[in-house]
Amino acid sequence: MALQRDFEALCAHFEPAFYFVNRTIERRPKMMSNKVRVGHIGAVGYMKNGEKILEISRRELWHDGVLDEKFDIEILNQMGCGEALEGVAVGADMYHVQKVRAFIGPYCNAELDAVAKMATFWNVPIVGYMASSNTFADKFIYKTLARVSLRTTNSLAEAVCSST
Repeated sequence: MALQRDFEALCAHFEPAFYFVNRTIERRPKMMSNKVRVGHIGAVGYMKNGEKILEISRRELWHDGVLDEKFDIEILNQMGCGEALEGVAVGADMYHVQKVRAFIGPYCNAELDAVAKMATFWNVPIVGYMASSNTFADKFIYKTLARVSLRTTNSLAEAVCSST
């Protein structure tokens, strides 16, 4: 009980100083900055300028106002789609060690399958840009996967043209 009284007396003594510090902090402009780390898992020998393309895309998002001082992305690039499913290990490393919270790729079907399942478990978004297997349409398994590819776009165009 005496300890509590001493603590309250000490707080009362320093209250004006706490008030001054709190008011000073509140007057500072609050620049919130959220930077999300996005991991791109490419393929050795393909898309040789992938890093440059992604940086140009990032700059376009800034120019269009999608990204700004309050929300930005940092793109980390690593290669996968080798003989030993390196992209799966890369995806796990990016998530656990490098703190990536969204994925682009992997480039190939086999690795996208595994990384997309892990992304569902982690509840992080993943965009597949080349893998085109119809199995990826199963949203029960691939809950956080979005796909864009030439094949799916072409299939959509063919379906629209055949219905007219």
